Amino acid sequence: MSVTHNKEKAYNAIAFFLEHTTACHKKKLFKLLWLLDSEHFRQIGRSVTGYEYEAWPMGPVPVELHNAIEGQEPDLTERFDISRQTDRRNRTTISLVNKREFDKRYFSKNELELLKSLAYRFDMMTGDEMEAFTHREGTPWYKVWVTEGKQQAAIPYEYALDDLPEDEREAVLAIAEERRAFLTNYR
Repeated sequence: MSVTHNKEKAYNAIAFFLEHTTACHKKKLFKLLWLLDSEHFRQIGRSVTGYEYEAWPMGPVPVELHNAIEGQEPDLTERFDISRQTDRRNRTTISLVNKREFDKRYFSKNELELLKSLAYRFDMMTGDEMEAFTHREGTPWYKVWVTEGKQQAAIPYEYALDDLPEDEREAVLAIAEERRAFLTNYR
């Protein structure tokens, strides 16, 4: 089975968070991936995983990964065991367990530092606490879901730049556009 470089990076980011954070179920994992990708976009104009996110009721969701989990896609289940548990309140928790160890070869030094920093910062947070964190006023999720009133709509990475000074924001957007143009012409 052929897996792209971006998917290998995404799966290894998942493996890292599963290994280095406490109680990292699907909800928490999705928020960690969003924070990884949006912060990396803020720094250099591109995401780490290549995932696109939508504003769903519980926060940013990488739809491609959500669909892979729900569909039990073979390239995902080859790397992770997926289980579902239902609690007394009839809430279902979906968990992933690594079948392979994290492989750092797919990441730059900056990406590895960002993974470590996020794992350290959010280690003990629960999925519900992560949800509250990504729902704060002014966040990209909040802007799409509340301000624009768009449910299950795309969260533009550019929204992660809203609090940057205008010159920095424009520089990141220019780099992101150059990358998009390069990739369009390269393909």
